[in-house]
Amino acid sequence: MIQEWIDNIFWGWFLIFLRASGFVLMIPVLSVRQVPVAVRVSLAAIFAYLIIITGENTYRIPENWFDVILLMAHETCIGLLIGFYVRLIFYGFEMAGQIITMETGLAMSSLFNPFEGAATPLFSSLMFYFSVLIFLATDLHHEVIAGFFKSYLLIPIGGGVLNDGLAELVIARSVKLFWIALEMAAPVICVSFMVTLMFAVFGRAVPQMNVFVLSFPIRVLSTIVIFGLSATLFATYIRQYFDQLPGDIATLLRLFGGV
Repeated sequence: MIQEWIDNIFWGWFLIFLRASGFVLMIPVLSVRQVPVAVRVSLAAIFAYLIIITGENTYRIPENWFDVILLMAHETCIGLLIGFYVRLIFYGFEMAGQIITMETGLAMSSLFNPFEGAATPLFSSLMFYFSVLIFLATDLHHEVIAGFFKSYLLIPIGGGVLNDGLAELVIARSVKLFWIALEMAAPVICVSFMVTLMFAVFGRAVPQMNVFVLSFPIRVLSTIVIFGLSATLFATYIRQYFDQLPGDIATLLRLFGGV
């Protein structure tokens, strides 16, 4: 009886646990170093338990141990892919912050980002914090977790195949990051260009003027002002992209599942 329980229930739970572990390892907030490993492992175990009690995800262990190892790696990679796909949108917001930092001339300045465990550009950290707050305030983390639970409807244990449609979707998502970053940093880029143009004219009119030294504080001040005035616009764009995330996850799962 114990052997039957191990073969039919525990093995299925363990495979779900591996997929959940990969998912928790990648998604924002839960993947940070400040979240203890025991908490992340516990969450993955709870997710696996909630899925296995439906009674629709039992799986018998393969007889060949090489197939067992491949299956374990396969399930872990599925979880990592789903989590990475969610994490990609945050990279776009951070890239927008990096562009703003470079346009401001504060590329040498950095702020410790506890989510990354390293120093990151100033505005990049601010954009990441801002996006995480909206992510949590709009309960989108519930939608993401629900999408992971639904993955077993489209990608059962041992299922899922790599195909051209899936590769094109991930590539298109990666390319979209640059458009997101450019779109959100556009107000600051325009102001920075106007400041540069203005001081270029001053430099031609008054050759003795030290354009670089005088333009730096103006550039920084104008960027801070525009960044503050554009906060509502940033929030609108972030919310707009977040609203598309559940549908994008569903598309990813359908393509991966071959549906």
